[in-house]
Amino acid sequence: NVPNTDPYSLYKHHHHHLHHPVLGQQQHQLEVEHHGDKMDTNINMKPNYMSIGGGGVRSSSPRRRRLIRRSRNGKLTLSSTISADYTHPQSSIPLKDYMAQQVSTLRKRTQSTVTNIDVQDCAVFLSYICSMVAITLPVILIPMIAADPYKATSTASTAATVGRLSGTDLAAKIVSTSALGAALGKVINGFICQSLGSRKSAGTYFVGLAYFSLLLSTTSTFHARAVAGMEFCCSIMWVACNVLIANKYARDAQKFAQAITVLSLCSTGGSLSIKVVGSALLGAYHWRKVALVSTLASSIGAFLMFFVVKDGESVNKKSSEISTSGVNGIRWRRGLSTIWPIGGASREERNAGLSLQSITSSITRVLSSKMFWFVALAHSCSFLGRSSDKILGTFLFDITKIPRHICASLTTSVTVGFIVGLITGRKIESMEEVDKKRFIMKRQIGAIFSALSIAVLANQTVISMLGRKVVAAAITLASCLMTANLSIQFYQFPAKFAKSFEDDKAVCMAFTDAVAFFLSCPIWAIVSTIATSTRFGSNGWSIAWIFVSALFAVGGGISLKTMKETM
Repeated sequence: NVPNTDPYSLYKHHHHHLHHPVLGQQQHQLEVEHHGDKMDTNINMKPNYMSIGGGGVRSSSPRRRRLIRRSRNGKLTLSSTISADYTHPQSSIPLKDYMAQQVSTLRKRTQSTVTNIDVQDCAVFLSYICSMVAITLPVILIPMIAADPYKATSTASTAATVGRLSGTDLAAKIVSTSALGAALGKVINGFICQSLGSRKSAGTYFVGLAYFSLLLSTTSTFHARAVAGMEFCCSIMWVACNVLIANKYARDAQKFAQAITVLSLCSTGGSLSIKVVGSALLGAYHWRKVALVSTLASSIGAFLMFFVVKDGESVNKKSSEISTSGVNGIRWRRGLSTIWPIGGASREERNAGLSLQSITSSITRVLSSKMFWFVALAHSCSFLGRSSDKILGTFLFDITKIPRHICASLTTSVTVGFIVGLITGRKIESMEEVDKKRFIMKRQIGAIFSALSIAVLANQTVISMLGRKVVAAAITLASCLMTANLSIQFYQFPAKFAKSFEDDKAVCMAFTDAVAFFLSCPIWAIVSTIATSTRFGSNGWSIAWIFVSALFAVGGGISLKTMKETM
């Protein structure tokens, strides 16, 4: 309480009672009696820079101005912050001691954070990053493989056999065959994970991934088969990691959602990092040596799955029997990777019923849906954008002739485009149905025009006018915009449509991806045929990208027709 409220007395009271550290800020409460009214104030002040008038408080700095507001009970309230950017002679502390306090606080917070980190979650996340590193590396290796497919020690007959294919044809063969391997994996690996167990199946498939990546680094004729085998083995990793997380956080939906979000970021982070690092390595080493990075990453993933990661039942140290709400109120027992009703039959009979009757009925229900096929066709057209990074490097080299390792690094634009599209497309959730349809229509048109712009840039006349480097940069930007306009359709539409299948939604999502992989095989083969055809001369790639843009138009039309089911 201060006897009067003139500015000088108010400042003296503040200056006498203020205690603060150097270069810090703290709140200071001051009560002032003013004509019977009570003022509660936090004043942001420096010495000799504060003035108080009848209508409010003014400061020499605009940032420190505050107004006094009168409350209903007649009290005046003023809130601000005291800026302690000057040192009180009696309360100052040495800068060395202040920095020591800050370092100590930071050390304690770091120790607390490290203590709260879940080792099992980190092992699962790191395992998935290893799988993404292993499967993304061939994307940037394909242009190098197309230029130098066989080993120096290969026989003349082997070299002649591989040499029958041009670089573009070999790249297209690898892309289409790898898509076939991924499609087969999507069909059967989910059931393998369900029967063998997520941890064991992931560890086993990591061993297979290491084998096929080692084959890629040594073969002279089986490049396509090696990449297809890698795609097949990697197709189980997302499902296996999801099951591990779901088993662990079966009773905590919030932590489960957070873990899935981190797992999705691991996918993008792993892809981007290996594209950047792998492109740098290609500038210094032969592609066969760089391919061994996939073998190393797969071996690390296998080690983590077999020796670090534990199944959800062991992590939680809970009984494998938990009660959940099943169909018709039946109590269910949840094991490591299977669910069966309690009582009535032996465990072997229950598992046999799951593997035969349940799987058959799930497949029949999904494949008999007409809407499923429409959504799958639309998803297949969007998937062309997602898989275009495997052909983009070879395409850039064919038309610009810039170094192949630089062409490989430019394929990062596809991944970046999907990230940008997902971030900018989040607003669709708050839109009305009419606005959503208009939003998707604009994005489909954007994808079509992006593909057409790539077709124009592939023309030799345009290349001679603009220059090869400018064309390469423009194609990189256009490919980024193309995938950004397809990201919402690719990631969200199949997942939202699968919700209508309830217990069979996992089968629906897997089969939707499988259809997309299967259809991409002949499509990229056709693209390769058009690009290398002598009938079109130097305009082969331009015609090929016009064909791709036409497929985007077809997929966009189907997406708009099925939006009621997918949104």
